Amino acid sequence: MSASRVTGMNWIKYVTRHAKGETQSAIAKNIGVSGATISRWQSFAPRPENVTAFARAYNRPVLEAFVAAGFLTPKEAKEHPTGRPDLSTLTSDELVGEVRRRMETAGPENKPATAQHKKDSSDRYDLAADDHSDEPDWHDQLPNEP
Repeated sequence: MSASRVTGMNWIKYVTRHAKGETQSAIAKNIGVSGATISRWQSFAPRPENVTAFARAYNRPVLEAFVAAGFLTPKEAKEHPTGRPDLSTLTSDELVGEVRRRMETAGPENKPATAQHKKDSSDRYDLAADDHSDEPDWHDQLPNEP
């Protein structure tokens, strides 16, 4: 028996468990494929995009479905990515959530640089205290009127 057939059998058990008695036609409609595609799952491994569609349609984690389909081992599914994600693939909500998470956990090395200003005796910042007396005023550089 080929590996794709064994994987297909594990996948079918997963589909049956999570589709809870739905017909092949109903499953096909839910994930946007033909009934023939679902029927092939009886003997052969599904395509990755169909596994993803099934997981999303039936509110299952995609990694869980990839394990059931034999694309990943359980150990691989638990690994954490080491590279940076492609931000263009995130939804706006996911991107805002990531920015919010980073802002909440940011240490001093991740905080934006701020202007350095002198403090006065009341421990307030005195923006006017910067000494620029050696620099000409901007209005001194304007041409004189005739």
